[in-house]
Amino acid sequence: MFKRNFILFLFIVLSYYSNAQTKALYVNDLKHIIGDHYKENKLLQFAKDSGYTYLACYNIHYIHKHLFDITNPATAKPLHDFIVKAKQNYGIQKVGAIGETYAPFEIFQDYNLDNINEPDARFDIFNMEFEFWNQNTIDAYYCNDYLTPNGFSCDTAGAFAFILPELTRLDSMCNEYDWLNSEYYIGHPTDMQCAKLAKHTDRVLVHYYRTSDVYNNGNSIYNYNKGRIPALTDSVDFIHVMPIFSGEDNFMGPWLETHPESQAFHTWMYGQNAYDDETGDWKNKMNIDGYIWFKYTAMYDTTPPPPPALTGKMAYHNYTDYATGDGQLYIYDFDKNTLTNLNSSWTGIENTINAHFSPNGKYLTFMGWNQGTTDWDIFLYEIDSGNNPVNLTHPRNNRDEDPKFAPDGKKIIYKERFWDNGSFHYRFQEMDLNGNIVNTIDPSGDDEVSMPFYFPNNNNIMYAKGAGASSAIYSILPDGTDDTALHDSTAIQQYYPVTINDNKFIYTRWISSSDHKDQLYIDTKNTLSKISFVDTFDYSDAFFIKDNLILFSSTRPGGKGGYDLCIGDIVTGDIWSLEQYFAGINTTKEELGACFIISKKKKPVALKYIALDNIGYRPGDDKIAILRNPVTGYDSGESYSAGSSYQIKKVSDSTVVTTITPEEWKNGSTHDQSGDKVWWLN
Repeated sequence: MFKRNFILFLFIVLSYYSNAQTKALYVNDLKHIIGDHYKENKLLQFAKDSGYTYLACYNIHYIHKHLFDITNPATAKPLHDFIVKAKQNYGIQKVGAIGETYAPFEIFQDYNLDNINEPDARFDIFNMEFEFWNQNTIDAYYCNDYLTPNGFSCDTAGAFAFILPELTRLDSMCNEYDWLNSEYYIGHPTDMQCAKLAKHTDRVLVHYYRTSDVYNNGNSIYNYNKGRIPALTDSVDFIHVMPIFSGEDNFMGPWLETHPESQAFHTWMYGQNAYDDETGDWKNKMNIDGYIWFKYTAMYDTTPPPPPALTGKMAYHNYTDYATGDGQLYIYDFDKNTLTNLNSSWTGIENTINAHFSPNGKYLTFMGWNQGTTDWDIFLYEIDSGNNPVNLTHPRNNRDEDPKFAPDGKKIIYKERFWDNGSFHYRFQEMDLNGNIVNTIDPSGDDEVSMPFYFPNNNNIMYAKGAGASSAIYSILPDGTDDTALHDSTAIQQYYPVTINDNKFIYTRWISSSDHKDQLYIDTKNTLSKISFVDTFDYSDAFFIKDNLILFSSTRPGGKGGYDLCIGDIVTGDIWSLEQYFAGINTTKEELGACFIISKKKKPVALKYIALDNIGYRPGDDKIAILRNPVTGYDSGESYSAGSSYQIKKVSDSTVVTTITPEEWKNGSTHDQSGDKVWWLN
């Protein structure tokens, strides 16, 4: 509280040097932050890390007029939750609302009164900002919007005459509540205006918009228009004050690149010819509460980093909803920046979803329907072949779903529902790329099992056991043993496990048994945590890309509607919509089930035709390399001509060790087994 409390007058005078000073921040652009939990958390984390305890917020009236009604508790929830979160989780002690005239504060107070019994949800300070001393602002819109309609002259005197009663009304409103304070910002008022303003506000914020904390002669920034400070005490018994510093590029932005922001206030207070050096009696009527910086986007670079540069392909599906059965598969090629609807070139296949790349990027497996049926089967598609996908499971006539390639690319695991002894049962099948079953995995119990996913370097397979609120994350070995629950929270759906490495995986789960929004959790060696950027919207269907990057689908604000595809950094919390890569990936449908394959680096052309396997054998063995020119076989369309000589060089300094002349094998005959014409380098 900083009311003009005369009983505490002597105590305050003696304690104005106290270290318990307010460190405040003007928050601009809140209209683009409120309701976006990622942006909210970025702001609040910055405030917490920087030690700010008071946030003075712009855009509250704009939010009320254009985004949602803050006087209706139901629609005001984003504002309510933001303020509560700021105070309870990020160390913010006071939140203020900024307005230009008295009228907006009536709306702000309506919001406050809706939360009268919840202090952590209320505004604590009403900050009036009206630059009556600024003729440019008067000419720009004060004249037409406020002064002329109310009979005031369009000059600084008229602007001051207009705003003083507005401030008086605001101060009277605040005086009705011991938890609410008024505040006013000044730039270049006259001494008389300072004295009049101070009578009708609890605190005055005084701007010091300079490019440095000192003048060329070493004097403190306090000396900037220094007559304002004592003038504020001329007509009051006591007043609270805070200096304002600006982090904008045309003020102290460049200075901040090489100086701590706390230095500005310290110099203002204790520098050469600073506030602390003042000896007038007026200081006994003033408390310096702390300081405030203008503004958030100047103090913190809120420009999101550019989307990560990626090479490879992403496959995903979209549909109106699962029940409609209109799934379509797409591949986005990051290297070529092309988006392809795979279904558009296929025949006889419908409702294609849940794709997965082979490790070499050559194939795509997915689940879909044969045209005219609703029976799920597993398909295999050779990418860019021009061929129709092959149905691998149709002959067995069971319901087959959720295919995933094994890490070696030689087999596919999938979920199979089959009929036995009068009821349906579930199991996993592993098949080769021709559709031949090579292994059957029967998890324990009779629960539905689904969504198998291999760990990359061991035999374990993760999967989801159960359905809905009874589902849990399990792992199992291919022989059906070691069927172990990894995460099994009571009455909370847990599903869609995907691995990052052998010690880390991600899965989707509900927030709670009563809140069924999907959330992404990460398990690192049995330590569980929610992924940093996940908030109260839906987040699902994660897939690991590389480093700290994952693909996922979310209903977070700012998308096209429903679930949209995004890339997220699980360490920094940064998020990028796939729209930033290619406009049209996200639509009003549900974009889900994304997977990714990194482009394989191609060998240099020459190395494709030089076989080096023998080099590096035992020192006493012959060192022979083979040059090959493909004549028949899969690469017969390519060719290679041997050079007249080849050099072997040291890796360390590239000096030539020896020069070799190639020897043609069997006078240029083609080797029957390989289909190659070869030369030897001995």
